Order: sequence, then structure tokens, then C-alpha cells
Amino acid sequence: MSQEPSSYAWTIPLQVSVSIGGPIPSAPPNPSAPPVPAGRERVTAEGMFGRRVEDVFERAVRQFSLDALAGNEFTWQNALNMALCSHVAYRTATDATRIARNRLHFDTCQPIAASGTEGFVAATPEAVVVAFRGTQQTADWLINLNVSWTNARYGAVHRGFHDAFQSVRTVLEEALADAHADARPVLITGHSLGGALATIAAAEWHGRYPIAGIYTFGQPAVGFSAFRSHIAVRYRHAFHRVVNDDDIVARVPPGYRHVGRLYHFTAGEVRHETLTASPGTDAAPASVADDTPTMTRAEFEQLKGQLQLARTVAPAAVNESLHADVTQEGFFPSVSDHSLDRYIGKIFDRV
Repeated sequence: MSQEPSSYAWTIPLQVSVSIGGPIPSAPPNPSAPPVPAGRERVTAEGMFGRRVEDVFERAVRQFSLDALAGNEFTWQNALNMALCSHVAYRTATDATRIARNRLHFDTCQPIAASGTEGFVAATPEAVVVAFRGTQQTADWLINLNVSWTNARYGAVHRGFHDAFQSVRTVLEEALADAHADARPVLITGHSLGGALATIAAAEWHGRYPIAGIYTFGQPAVGFSAFRSHIAVRYRHAFHRVVNDDDIVARVPPGYRHVGRLYHFTAGEVRHETLTASPGTDAAPASVADDTPTMTRAEFEQLKGQLQLARTVAPAAVNESLHADVTQEGFFPSVSDHSLDRYIGKIFDRV
């Protein structure tokens, strides 16, 4: 199979600015601030950028609504619910279980982990939520990301995303059986790589579970035109893909195509794009020109080269900060837009 040619052009400036020799500035300590309670530790996974969890999460988590999970139409409340679940998926298994049950008030929460793919299945009488975890380091993930694909019954999709889902599928489906997911609405969510896994899960599970909604945040593209049409027909009103400004992860892998309805935060507004297909057909969805385009192969290789160069030339202290607290915020264009905290903040303002 040959890769489909892109029918559009997209130019992305890839100027890299790396600060060398000085510490990364941080907010001054507040002597009057209360201590961080146990369990609200600093999160340094992708999308968090070393910010304290309570900055955004603690404000938004009070707005979490279990009742909204039963609805099958898009609402900003459910978008917030799923973004918060995606946030919790970055925690350790113990913390994720504690937060899902004590803060989000799910009846059950079962952490999932196999071959490096992680997440959780949480349930109430109203609904079941499957949340996939994203990657730990944005730059390492981008540098190592390839463009290889595999053929599935629903079309050609990225091999790495497909295989990562398959590695955890058995464990996930056992947890879904425990949650009686065949008898309750199922919502699937994830940020970044987690969003790609949620997309593969939706394709694999169509007809097996009553999937009421898929919500992804800053996800990479997963397949090509046939896959795009497959999702458009089967999840015409259920697949919701949120992109924040110039999030660079939404522009990869090169040549791939996005699926679902786009909600794009840009310039203080949100743009909606509805992808439609004729009922009962696999016709290509409309509004192709408005799809979020991915990079060209040349742009992608340039980005990877600059990421590798910055990692190589920076002193050890900066390299450590790249892989720890700041997770590259401010070093590369559009990486800071990938922050899940930023997604949550903007969605919270819409609720």
C-alpha cells in the first residue's frame, strides 16, 4: 500500500529558541499559601509542564458532573468531564483510583497498564468512562514518532497507535466486562497519544459497546481517508476532537488525516467543524478543506532535527529541565499549546 498524497499545503515555522546557562524562571514562593495536600503532587507528565495540579485542575474539578455523563450530545460540561478524566489518567494508579472515586465520585475505578499503555476504566450506574494516558515526554515522543501504518478492517492506521491499543485491549475489555459496559453508555477519552488510542478504541469497539461519545484533546492524526470516512459514518455526532490554538501534536504524523468534529480554540474563539457523510455510505466527509492539516514530511523531519539539536547542544542542566519540570514549555513553537491544563482552562470558561 502506498501512502496517500496530501491535497493541501501547510507551512509551519520551526524556529527554535533555547535558553542556555540560566535557570528556568518560576513564580516566587507565596509564604501565605497553604501547603499542598497529600496526593496533589507535582505532575511532570506530558501536558502538565511542571505546573502544580491545583492551578487549573482544582478549580475545574469542582465542576465535574456525573449526571452529564448520561447524555449523548456534545456539551461543554461533558468536554470538561472528559478533559478532567484525561488529566487523572496521567497520575499513578493509586492516585488515579483515589481521585476518580473521592473527587470525581465514580463508584469504581480500575487502573489499566500493559506494555507501556496506561489508563483507567471508571463506572457509575449512569455511564462508563475509558481514559487513556498520553506520553511522558513530548520531544522524545515527536523525535521517535514514525509514519508507518498497518491495514485494519476499518482502514489504514498508524502502526504504533494500533499496536499500543492491541497491547492493552484484553485487560481493558476485562475491566469493561466488570463494569457491565455493554449495558451503559460508554465514553472514551484521552489527551495527546491518549487521544489516538481513544480513536483506535472507538474503531475497534463500534457495535460491541454502546459508545455515546469520544472526546480527545490535542491528539495526533491516526489514519487516512478511508479511516476518516469510516469514523464519520459510524460516529457522525459522537466524535469530538478539541485542539488548542497551534498545538503542534495535532499536526503530526505527516500525511495522515484527522477524524471527528473539530472544536478549535483560536484567537479567543472556538471554531466548529462538522464532518458529514451520507447515511449508510462510506462517502468521504464534506469540509475536507477545513480539516486540521498535518505537516509535510519535510517539515516533520525539520522539526525532529531541531528537537534533537536542542537536546544535544543544551547543557546538562537544561537537558534535565527539558525532561523534568518544564517539559519544554517555551522552547518550541506550539508545544505550550499542547498543555492539558490550557485545554481544561479554556473548556472550563465555556461551561
